[in-house]
Amino acid sequence: MDIEEINKFLEEIHEIAENGNMPDPVDDIEEYEEIVNRMKLFMLEMPKYKNKAGRAEIIELPSLLGAFGKLFLRFEDAFLRLTEMGAAGNLKPEEIIREHAFEVSVAIYQYVSKAAVHTQVETVNAGLSGGSEPTTGTGNGVGAGKLG
Repeated sequence: MDIEEINKFLEEIHEIAENGNMPDPVDDIEEYEEIVNRMKLFMLEMPKYKNKAGRAEIIELPSLLGAFGKLFLRFEDAFLRLTEMGAAGNLKPEEIIREHAFEVSVAIYQYVSKAAVHTQVETVNAGLSGGSEPTTGTGNGVGAGKLG
């Protein structure tokens, strides 16, 4: 599987997120497991750790599903660097674990920062009209934002 196919898959699951169509793991376990199994197949085909150029080509889209590929790569990088630090023997175990914990924390922060949040919004407005007559009104719509 090449990088283009992986990125196309990430675009597909990003669209699932954008449309709010991710199956519920309780209500629709079979469909949910099908998507998760497809995700695993694509993640296992990601460019390997030493292929920095290939890994840099993996896209990161503004949804949790669309950013999942980069999360996977960041975790893999953190764990492989952990083993390299341990093998080098230059750091104490506590120092290695601190470095690893920081890398994992940054990976999680970068991941959740990609989350696009959509919600229904209702408003109630009160004020004065052109004169001094009180006026009220309501409204509704869609709100959007980012986790951060």
